[in-house]
Amino acid sequence: MKHIRVLIVEDELIVAQNLRRWLDTLGYEVLDIVMSGEEAVHVVSSMQPDIVLMDIELQGELDGVQTAEQIYMQFDIPVIYITAYADPHTVQRAKTTVPSGYILKPFDRRELQVSLEIALYKHEVERRIQANERWLTTVLRSIGEAVITTSTEQRVTFINPVAEQLTGWSQAEALGQDITELIRLIDTVSGEPIEPPILHVFRLGTTVQHQKHISLVRRDGTTVEVDDSAAPIKDDRGQLLGAVMVFRDVSERRAFERKLLETQKLESLGVLAGGIAHDFNNMLAVILGNASLALLDASEGSALYKALEPIASTARRAAELTNQMLVYAGRDQFVIQPLDLNTLVQEMTMLLQTSLTHKAHLHYALAPQLPPIFADMTRMRQLLLNLVINASEAIQDSEGIVSVATGMRSVDRAYLASTCFAPDLPAGDYVYLEVQDTGCGMDAETLARIFDPFFTTKFAGRGMGLPAVLGIVRSHQGAIKVESRVGVGTTCTVLFPPVDAPFLRNQTEIVGGYASPAAAPANSASVSAAATQSVTGSILVIDDEVQVGNLIARVLEYHGHTVLTATSGQTGLEALQSHLADIDCVLLDLTMPGLSGEQVLWALRAISQDIPVVLMSGYSEEQVISQFAWAHLAGFLQKPFTTPALLAMIQ
Repeated sequence: MKHIRVLIVEDELIVAQNLRRWLDTLGYEVLDIVMSGEEAVHVVSSMQPDIVLMDIELQGELDGVQTAEQIYMQFDIPVIYITAYADPHTVQRAKTTVPSGYILKPFDRRELQVSLEIALYKHEVERRIQANERWLTTVLRSIGEAVITTSTEQRVTFINPVAEQLTGWSQAEALGQDITELIRLIDTVSGEPIEPPILHVFRLGTTVQHQKHISLVRRDGTTVEVDDSAAPIKDDRGQLLGAVMVFRDVSERRAFERKLLETQKLESLGVLAGGIAHDFNNMLAVILGNASLALLDASEGSALYKALEPIASTARRAAELTNQMLVYAGRDQFVIQPLDLNTLVQEMTMLLQTSLTHKAHLHYALAPQLPPIFADMTRMRQLLLNLVINASEAIQDSEGIVSVATGMRSVDRAYLASTCFAPDLPAGDYVYLEVQDTGCGMDAETLARIFDPFFTTKFAGRGMGLPAVLGIVRSHQGAIKVESRVGVGTTCTVLFPPVDAPFLRNQTEIVGGYASPAAAPANSASVSAAATQSVTGSILVIDDEVQVGNLIARVLEYHGHTVLTATSGQTGLEALQSHLADIDCVLLDLTMPGLSGEQVLWALRAISQDIPVVLMSGYSEEQVISQFAWAHLAGFLQKPFTTPALLAMIQ
């Protein structure tokens, strides 16, 4: 048996000596006998006994109950009361000190031993339980997730620091509160209230986890997106003791998921738009080319000319639409230069005024001394015009105002993260262009789709205005934020980095789908149609689109050239090898099945380094030329092209 050390606190010496003899015969060690509470506290502090036998009536100012209370609170040493008092008042006072035993005088030696052993065992068990509780509490306080436990009455019994931080409630404030006072959940999308999962646990008795996105309403009214679950707390017999709720802040993860989804959506729609534009341009090349060719044989003012001209002009307008799709996809050619937004807005005043509906009024709020931005002037005009037209149409038949504002704004990452498709731009100072209207506004569902190609709320709209705006903004390393309320109006804010922004890349290089003037190829379809047409030669046309190849052949033959056509890369290379000495120029389509235009170009250059090659594609010139600098191209034709542009390029 462990050597147990006992302190006797008894003011009757005869009783104390008797106790000492009994304890000695039972194998216990008596450290001391004291007669006052003050002495007892001192001896306990210095000698640390294993247990104290305490009389309630003592000498000095402290009675046994007060002394036991100090010993329990300061030293956590078990106390057994040995007293002649059993009145309810004394017993009630003694209970508050959490005694390990209560023996009424007179008692025998056997009763004393049993009480001592039970008290020591009970105290050891309690110490182990307390150690386990401290360990468990430490674990719960140390984990990175929020934890709240409750009783079966839904009262909070524990809350860890993470839960304190997320809810805004401290542990002192939370303990004893109804769980519904601390935990208010809402649907992240609809804002509708959601019942805490811990309440489901009490009804069902099983673990519950929310399957949809939810937000926690904190004590100060702000919200944070969370994942949460709750489980029952049961004893060994399966009896319900309470419940535990675990939740975590998933705001950053949700933001990343949304950004990834938006990026994937943007990229997939961009690829789709670019592919559609390419195919449309091939078809428009046939329509516009044949119409242009037929117009050469029709006298102006004739019935045939009047029938053909609308075909050609409509095809050109369709080509403009496909160019908007390329802008959205980031595959258009931009020429950037320092640009003053205030000057641009003021120069467009007349055009903007004529674009407004008759009840919309244009207001300016232009900040003075606005720093310039790097931008393509044509695309900035397109951006501003699209935003103003949309704002004007939102006003409909009511009187309203369209406001155009410029200025500088310092924004943080949180603001940038709230912009459309959340670009990875650093916090800092940005030049902004803001277009605001007092029109009908948009609901959340409409607002979420405004940048989707071909989505429109207008009866006769084409749905490419705002997608083109988004493409322009992204290509200029900018950001756009659209805010709208039904019946109040809409505000579109576009941010651009100023020219001195440190994160801007080298502006003399191709940047995100746009290029400086120096990067534009010297030979392009913009060569004047007035170039001399006196030189004729033999042209090899390689294009898998039979109608496009035949059309080009007809145009060139009409103007005196000899033309060979091939509908695949392989047959084109065979024709080149067979007629190499006679061929003066090759027109090569970039996108073909089998051997691609790039593969044909490699093989062609292996055959001849000198023969002039003009690439043709439905994609933009900048996108194509930048990939084929090694091939020393003679020029580029973007489909659809006009007859004068084709002839000028050949010359």
